[in-house]
Amino acid sequence: MASQVKANDGIEERETFLQHSQPEKSGFTSFLYNREAGTCLGRTARSWLEITVFYIIFYACLAGFWIACLAVFVQTLDDKVPRYYGKGTILGVNPG
Repeated sequence: MASQVKANDGIEERETFLQHSQPEKSGFTSFLYNREAGTCLGRTARSWLEITVFYIIFYACLAGFWIACLAVFVQTLDDKVPRYYGKGTILGVNPG
């Protein structure tokens, strides 16, 4: 009888473990806002703040690089003479 009790205890423990280890089924609405986890679209408020700050810095650096390249290009232009003009250029003497 003692072996029978141990066998039943093992089955009950396994059933309890399986009940707790299965993920809860959640729908789309709980993905949008989950009160239990405190998440919105799967991210916490801190996570949203971190990714927002990262992208602000990233796009500011990208814009700064683009402006620097444009400034270098504008410095190479001459106000009085077109860049591509004459026989030795891609456009030639008569670009029309």
